[in-house]
Amino acid sequence: MAAFAVAGTELQMTVASVLTRIPGVFGVSFSGGDRTDIDVTAIDDDDQVTVGGRRAAQELSFGIYYDAANNVHQALLSNYNAATAEAVVFNLVDSDAGAAVHAFSAYVKSLNHQRDVDGAGIANIVLRLTTGITTTP
Repeated sequence: MAAFAVAGTELQMTVASVLTRIPGVFGVSFSGGDRTDIDVTAIDDDDQVTVGGRRAAQELSFGIYYDAANNVHQALLSNYNAATAEAVVFNLVDSDAGAAVHAFSAYVKSLNHQRDVDGAGIANIVLRLTTGITTTP
């Protein structure tokens, strides 16, 4: 199995019913999604016996070089500020010739701004996935 190049990989968000590239993305990372272990050990078993339970929800963390005037950045902030968490469709598109698209629905769980003196304004964002990830090669 060959490795793929990450330069050019893009994260897309549905904005006004259109999947749109989120500009300025860096440091994309999935986490969570672990299965629980269900103990099914019988009284007379010598060893503990478990089966896999349901997966916990996954999260996707990433940063953006934040531009308050950008409509996609505004859509992320709007999703975060909404009174109820509304999941929208996201795509993570691999960049190489045999590119794959990883599609999922999620809502913005957290959006934290960071301002460094003489540095770019960034926002650290965490998405909570509400569906599994569907990968299309």
